[in-house]
Amino acid sequence: MKKTIFAVLMFFCVICCAFSEEAFFANRNTALRYLKLAQDYVLKSQWDSVLSSAEIGLTYDSSLADLWYVKSIAQSQKNEKPYIIIENLENALQKEWVSYNPSGAKIMLANYYYNVVDYEKSLNLLSDRSLTLNSDALKTSAKIYYQTGNVQKARETINTAWRMFPLD
Repeated sequence: MKKTIFAVLMFFCVICCAFSEEAFFANRNTALRYLKLAQDYVLKSQWDSVLSSAEIGLTYDSSLADLWYVKSIAQSQKNEKPYIIIENLENALQKEWVSYNPSGAKIMLANYYYNVVDYEKSLNLLSDRSLTLNSDALKTSAKIYYQTGNVQKARETINTAWRMFPLD
């Protein structure tokens, strides 16, 4: 009798696991569709639609960094409060990226840290090796060095940027 009950319980566990895995993939695919919609709206500069699509996508799968990033872009274009955008960008950098590169989110977050006078966090983000060859990252670093009184480091950063990006 105990073996039969155990076998029935194991059968139900296997069935539940199969259905939950199927639901995960369905939610993930739906979130990816909303990400694609949001990306299309970004190209058209329809920021309300971007925000709406990103938020709906996040209800299906909040582990997609791209949705957090696109939501932050839309909020930035709609002049949302910086602390909200910072929170979304921090979420994005802790999640899984699908189509975007996290470098854009890091630079955007570093700029917001700069705007709210959190220079240390901004410099920590910009010290990432993947951003050393980015003109926007170098520009933000130079601004921070000037603001903190490190003029020599600012000039070195500008000199590096000028040599790497002479037309920028």
